[in-house]
Amino acid sequence: NSVSLTTTKKGNAAQSRLDVNVSTGIQDVPQRIEMLGKDDHIKFWKEVTAANWAAVGGNPNTPNGQRVHNNSKSMVNYPAMYDNPATAPDVDWQDWIFRNNALVSNVQASAQGGTDKIRYFVSGNYFTQDGIVKATDFKRYTARVNLDATVTKNLRVGMSLSPSYSKENRRWTDGHINSGVLDANVILSALVQPPTIVPKTPAGLYDGIMAGNDPFLSVGYAATAGHPLQPLEDPNYKWYEEGFRWLGSAYGELDIIKNLTLRSTFGFDSRNTGNNKYRPSTVSRVSNPVLTVWQPNPNVVN
Repeated sequence: NSVSLTTTKKGNAAQSRLDVNVSTGIQDVPQRIEMLGKDDHIKFWKEVTAANWAAVGGNPNTPNGQRVHNNSKSMVNYPAMYDNPATAPDVDWQDWIFRNNALVSNVQASAQGGTDKIRYFVSGNYFTQDGIVKATDFKRYTARVNLDATVTKNLRVGMSLSPSYSKENRRWTDGHINSGVLDANVILSALVQPPTIVPKTPAGLYDGIMAGNDPFLSVGYAATAGHPLQPLEDPNYKWYEEGFRWLGSAYGELDIIKNLTLRSTFGFDSRNTGNNKYRPSTVSRVSNPVLTVWQPNPNVVN
């Protein structure tokens, strides 16, 4: 069992005071998933496809690229570029989706003071947090005003008002690799990509094991739902949640007779949240890649 005590800051009539507090920090992924590098990945694929070819009775002298089982080259061949591993890139896709040293900052300022008749306390707070996944962040603005007044020696009134606004920029990072709205899970889509493909070319086109990449798909790589970088980099992709809240109260106290005080209070709490999402035609969805090496047209998806 526990007891929670809530208090409300009030102004001090004896002195005026201004306080400012600023704090900042950083956050990172504490431990990334350890993935195979280029050399180990190529070795793995060569060993697996050779073992699969032997298991179906294939001729061990049949060169890579010419092995066919049940009218398919899948899982008995490997990409031709693996015969020249020195020309293949060595990429950890996590470097492309995660931020390093994502900032977290908090700024709070307050002022209080007053007279024997009226006291005030005013504060404002701004909190911002960059997500460890690129293009994600959270911002919150909060204000508070507390007023207390002694109207007469027997009557006291006061009010408290605290509005706040928050906005969170999101991307799909949880659950299945294919989300319910046809977007790819950014993290899982990156983790299943081979280290032998550079995510983006110097010309700005995206690459990966997506629909159209026959050199990889034809030998058994499974196509992902979409490219993990596109929803992170496209300036027109929007997915954010906004929240507005108005929290307030007012009171009045009247001393009727000695040791008898009548107190009346009123409070309200109003909340309004909205979720907004827009995927432009320049961001791939399931089975419909755009702006890729294999499909450079940006207007296939609507």
